[in-house]
Amino acid sequence: MQVSSPEEGEIRYYDGIAFNLGTDVDEFGRMIIGKSQVFLLKMADQLDFMKESWVKG
Repeated sequence: MQVSSPEEGEIRYYDGIAFNLGTDVDEFGRMIIGKSQVFLLKMADQLDFMKESWVKG
């Protein structure tokens, strides 16, 4: 996966995941496939952590 630099576009964070608006979205403003995969994997990790915390608590 390509690492984007701040010079290539504005960087925003959603749920702790950095999105570079110059390199991580297509011409219609949608996430590119590679960034979508990263986002979904990190969200799944967060949900798994929440599930484990809830079951133990």
